Amino acid sequence: MLKKVFKGKPDNALEDYRERGEAIGVFSLMLVKVDDPFDPDPLWDRKYGGGPGIVEESSKDADFRLQAALDGCRDIKFVRDDAGRFREQTPVFTDVAVWVPEAKWRADAQHGGHRIEALATNLASLHGRKFARSLPGDRVPNYTVMPDKDLAENAVAFQFGFGVFIPNEDDDLLGEIRMRRTLEDDAVSMPEWSFWRKGAQIKRPVGVYRGQGSMLIANDRSVPIRAPLWFAGERGHISVNLSAADSERVYPSDDEVELIETIIPKLEGEPFQWILKDNGGDGGDEDSLVLEVDFLAEPVTSRIMVEEEPEPEPEPHFELDIESEQVEEPVTETGIEVELPTAQGPVVERGGDVTAPTEMQRSPSFEEPATDQPGEDDGHVARELSSARRAALEVEERQRAEHSAPPTEQAPGSSLERFFQQTDRSAYSRSTPLSARHMLKLSGLALLRIDGDRQLPGLDEWAIWFNDQGEPVREGDDDDVDLDTALALAGTSDSSSLFYRLPGEDRFSPVKVIPCSLSTASGGYVDLNRSPAPDVYHGILELPVPASFPLSSHQLLLGRSDSNPDASQPDLPMEVLDHSQGLRWSDTGAARGARLNTLNLSRRHVSLRLVSGRLEVSMAEGRTPVYILGSEGELLKELDPGGREMLMLEPGERFVVGSYVLTFHEEMPKTMMSREASVLMRSDATEVPA
Repeated sequence: MLKKVFKGKPDNALEDYRERGEAIGVFSLMLVKVDDPFDPDPLWDRKYGGGPGIVEESSKDADFRLQAALDGCRDIKFVRDDAGRFREQTPVFTDVAVWVPEAKWRADAQHGGHRIEALATNLASLHGRKFARSLPGDRVPNYTVMPDKDLAENAVAFQFGFGVFIPNEDDDLLGEIRMRRTLEDDAVSMPEWSFWRKGAQIKRPVGVYRGQGSMLIANDRSVPIRAPLWFAGERGHISVNLSAADSERVYPSDDEVELIETIIPKLEGEPFQWILKDNGGDGGDEDSLVLEVDFLAEPVTSRIMVEEEPEPEPEPHFELDIESEQVEEPVTETGIEVELPTAQGPVVERGGDVTAPTEMQRSPSFEEPATDQPGEDDGHVARELSSARRAALEVEERQRAEHSAPPTEQAPGSSLERFFQQTDRSAYSRSTPLSARHMLKLSGLALLRIDGDRQLPGLDEWAIWFNDQGEPVREGDDDDVDLDTALALAGTSDSSSLFYRLPGEDRFSPVKVIPCSLSTASGGYVDLNRSPAPDVYHGILELPVPASFPLSSHQLLLGRSDSNPDASQPDLPMEVLDHSQGLRWSDTGAARGARLNTLNLSRRHVSLRLVSGRLEVSMAEGRTPVYILGSEGELLKELDPGGREMLMLEPGERFVVGSYVLTFHEEMPKTMMSREASVLMRSDATEVPA
């Protein structure tokens, strides 16, 4: 899907764009040569007409506009399926900040902001119609149009991503965010979001809202939330994680900004405070900042200006989807573990050479279709509140404050989850909080040896096919891949060699030297590295696009899926090597229908838990060892079946389980210079005619 965004350009152009956005949690798109910043159609997509000269600033690409950016740079969510397994989903981001030249913004604001409102409404409508099937189930597109005094008069900028949350009028404000130079100085409020409704401006503060995942604060144009105070060195950023798996919530950029103290309030009504310091400054008070969150006694939605008293809104109700875990014994065979499914898979005939199977079962590849069905318009009408009504409300609020109970000390053991999650603690304790900063990356494939003592009775060969981008072909995703001519790797029971076949060839050859690189059909390469355990694996194949899996401070079990949908399933299922034609058996009665996924991998093989920024790895019910690797791919340690040893992995370290190589990954957002973040300069930018 991603390669469709930059038509006719190298694949790494979009990858570079994505990597820069992921590095800070915000994707920024700058369009230039814009005649009318309030005309939504040409900003959204070139084919909608108008704005023929509009281009993306750094690449000069006339086709790369907002629709393409949203489609190519998606969110990553982990959702439990009906069997209890975490599944990766890639919805589009829904919250977008639009920046237009300040002079043009203010010119329209002086006349009621009607064009500003139309731009936000129409872009949200286009967003909802195009990505109807890719929207998260709990949120619709929401846009704000803001003025930027430093923006060129013919430019429009868009920002969206992990660190962008634009509150709508129904979002509950849970806490207010402020900044101080020191603990003794006066607090300064954050800037406000601006919205227009029928000639009236509505503002909502930057704060903590129910359902908000995170926010990113900096002092330049690299992010939508631009701090009112900053360090003397003018560097770094502050990331506030509102859905962390542990009590750590504020992550400064370690290279420039350091978190030196967290102040948890002792009394109800006091704010949480984080004291940060600029490592690159000269020291002293001028280089320190205090970020604080003051939680409200009751959540509030937008106070819309109305002449008559608005109808009361119903109390929000939230339910947690909690899955129970069941234990089921894995099925094993001598030497190599294998699942014995009930379904009978196809048997592939063997020739004289190591050849790819000649019969394939194809199904249409997944495509995210567009829809032309418009969404409903649930906008709100803003009207003026009378001065008498405002005064009455202020009196009522003061009276409630005066008669409220005095602050009491927090119960022992209360934590930040109570405030950030705003949910029932007993229910929360049964849920699985996922870390937004740490995750597991499926970074490679361990190529299993099945010769000699490692042979599973009846298993003659395994094969893995790869698409044009060097990704393993999965069951049902091979509609556009010819397995007879695709790049492939294979292992056999009667040879200690690993075999390969380059794209377009019809025969396999033994790999003579490792490490080496194998070319893909698109002209790219996949790297084959030495084996950390030569008696078990031929080598390690590095995946060009690693898949992501969540981590938590709660225990998560990693293993293979059970072919029986009613059976107990792992939290983190390994299913990449699931092609039904990937194994060939000489004995038709031996594990027919098994997949390469199932070899040496139990259903509940290994237990993973996030502990203070490190990954705790321990054996669960695995029947084969887990191999811990060093930074250079060398074998450091084995976890043996039945053992009770627990190992702690640092970010960047890897381990091998079954046929999979997994890397413990930590997101380390970095703040780029304003131009780099807003324009996203590409090293391979070329001129493209408009």
